[in-house]
Amino acid sequence: MRSAVSAITLMVSSLLISGCNQGSDQFDSQGVPPTFGPAAAGGGAQQPSAPLLEVLMSKPEFVLHQGVRKVTLMGDFDPLVFTEEVSCDGNGGFYLEPLQVLSGHDDPALFLILESGRAPFAFRYRDFRVDNPNRFQATHLISELGPGQVAGFTTIRLKVWRREGGEFNWVVDVDPLSGLILASEEWRGTALLARIEFLSLDLQPDLTGLHIGDHLFARTVLDPSVDLANQLGYKVLVPSLLPHGFQMETASIVLPTPGDPANKWIRSEYGDGLGRVVLLQRRQNLSELYNGAALGEVRVDQIGAWTIVTGSLDAHEIILAGKVSEDSLLEMLQSAL
Repeated sequence: MRSAVSAITLMVSSLLISGCNQGSDQFDSQGVPPTFGPAAAGGGAQQPSAPLLEVLMSKPEFVLHQGVRKVTLMGDFDPLVFTEEVSCDGNGGFYLEPLQVLSGHDDPALFLILESGRAPFAFRYRDFRVDNPNRFQATHLISELGPGQVAGFTTIRLKVWRREGGEFNWVVDVDPLSGLILASEEWRGTALLARIEFLSLDLQPDLTGLHIGDHLFARTVLDPSVDLANQLGYKVLVPSLLPHGFQMETASIVLPTPGDPANKWIRSEYGDGLGRVVLLQRRQNLSELYNGAALGEVRVDQIGAWTIVTGSLDAHEIILAGKVSEDSLLEMLQSAL
């Protein structure tokens, strides 16, 4: 049995933990239903005007801004509530720093240390963001709920859900000028999973001295349209059955420890325009065990909204994670054999 989980496993686990934790709290501290959410949506499904759709497609790292956000992640017990400062230089660089735990954690100092390491993944995966505009419009519906107010900015409030149904839906407040998502709620059915909102926002900040960057591991980009085995020179797992609406979008070789070229992972990302499924795999010695599981075995964990499958399959150590059902991920793996 291994005494430690590999660095890349810790990386993805951190990504999932910093995602949206499942919960059933549907009321605020005063016992009042939320001001926006599934019950408040009403109306029929309709696409907002084209200019608003274009604004919604904006990526935050390409909008110069800095602000403090309040993050609420729902759990089985008390919600975890903390603040963070997000800074983006408008050129693709960002810096996300957790500031203060307000409630829900027994060791706030430890949480802030761990969350600092998870911050790049929280920035990319935890928050609502449209990755592929064309696919997003093909797979999701939007209903315009009216105006809102967040951090002194007038917003347009939208509800978003999948055309083909699904567990998750979102309510977001968008600044129509910058395209920034100033507040968002993620729901699984009628259960609130997470709420994120700006408390303050500066669109002309001074970012001097901040560690702005893309915060990515060293990687080599592969061509997802070309057979990966031909590019790598050895067999890799390539699922042929994907969750509805998902397609492979990126593939790369990731080196989490540049000084150890043997620790080489193949990373494939699949998307439906909004959601992401990530497959990480590396070739495995037949004598290896993965986290106590024999070769050919996998385990499934549910961490909030995320389903994560880890284990060994066809001589590959694998990590497969996404905000989709367990059945969908296991079908993906089965189709790769």
